Amino acid sequence: MRNSKEQLVDDAKFVVSECIRFQELVNLGSFKTIERIDHMASLPHPKGYGEMICGAAAAKIITRFAQEAAERGGLSKRITLDNVRKKLAELFVLRFFKEKRDIDTKQIDRLFNSTVKASKNFLESITHLIPCHLMNSKEPESFTLGPITFHNRISITRKILSNRSTNRCAKDTDQGRHERYLLVKAIRYYRNFRWVAEVTISECDHPTSGRVAEEAVTSTLNCLHLLLGVANSSRMQLGGLDVKGDSRAKLTIDKNGVLDPSLSFAYMGEVIYRDGWSEMLSTPRTLYWKNIFDVALEVTTDPDCDRPISRRFIDAAQWFGEAARDTSQATKIVKYVTSLERMLMTEERDDISSLVSQRVAALCFSPEVRREEWLSKTKAAYDLRSRLVHGSISPAALDLDEGAFNAGQVAEMALTRAIEAFGVEGLRHGRLKSDQLAKWFGAYMKWADKNEEAMLAQITRNSDDAEPS
Repeated sequence: MRNSKEQLVDDAKFVVSECIRFQELVNLGSFKTIERIDHMASLPHPKGYGEMICGAAAAKIITRFAQEAAERGGLSKRITLDNVRKKLAELFVLRFFKEKRDIDTKQIDRLFNSTVKASKNFLESITHLIPCHLMNSKEPESFTLGPITFHNRISITRKILSNRSTNRCAKDTDQGRHERYLLVKAIRYYRNFRWVAEVTISECDHPTSGRVAEEAVTSTLNCLHLLLGVANSSRMQLGGLDVKGDSRAKLTIDKNGVLDPSLSFAYMGEVIYRDGWSEMLSTPRTLYWKNIFDVALEVTTDPDCDRPISRRFIDAAQWFGEAARDTSQATKIVKYVTSLERMLMTEERDDISSLVSQRVAALCFSPEVRREEWLSKTKAAYDLRSRLVHGSISPAALDLDEGAFNAGQVAEMALTRAIEAFGVEGLRHGRLKSDQLAKWFGAYMKWADKNEEAMLAQITRNSDDAEPS
């Protein structure tokens, strides 16, 4: 069997032969005989201008080469494949067309190494300012959760002004005037938002950096839902249209044929927060949970950070956040239950609802809400989700409010109790497999059994002591 290095050599030779074949067809005036799919695939021309046809099959090989180079260089999570492919295509043409080097394993390895080195020029550290609708309150000037700092208008204006002196648009040239125009338009857009999230992403190319930054801010917003409660944060959102409020109108015609107009207006973000609300951010309870969320969110700005439990929680919180911001009760229920599965499942296939319900109950029970009650609440959420997705109940049903509220309560408690149980050490643990996590859940269930027995015994003793003699 031919090894992978020999296959890489054969693939590279095929690319060269395809380029030569298509160029011969062009020279013979047979351009119209080339299939459209092949015509659209090209490499940089060896003469330094334009493109040369390589064909779809050869283009796929170049893409695979780019993937291989990115994997070898540890860049696949930090640079888009398009950018790596662009550099590899340029270097492939330089090496095997212009310099006419022999195609062998040594040259292929050098091609990959050169691609990695050239692609690293795309890496940079960028600070992103992402507008948000959080709340109408003007205070505090800023607050931090995980890697994200949320600025109010005063704070972000101060930051923007401090960076304008070094902006390229200060030059009195056509380019400078155009950049000033873009800056003015951007600032006008930002003025429609009371809050702006700041996050720095290190050592990524520009497209990847932007994607990671937006995902990090979204993950932090998801944690805000857990920290502040869904009822106090469901209208919070990232970016969107450059509007300060949601203005709408409606026209109806009554039975007498009279046109009846109505208007509505809603501020973007939450309106329930009053001056002084930020004092809650410094309470022991909030600081306790903030510390846990800070650790979990560390993975959001580092694409290479391998912390399975933190990643699992961030994914589960994504489903939870999507549910919190959703306006449909039916899809809320589906997303809340999905968040439970992402947090608590470990690749099981049988009786999933029962397993997840038992794990939720073990995590959430307390003297006030017993294990049986959490088991019942979780199974009710699962049953409703099942009926929705399998069609036995309409997503437009009018009696889903209570079920959505219950599913939200279960998901919120389970997610917070789960990361509390894992703790800071567990959230930072790397290289954890599903079977190891399943064993951890098994051990936790046994601990919960013993703890519940002790708790019930204590409640019984307290009751006996409280009886009159």
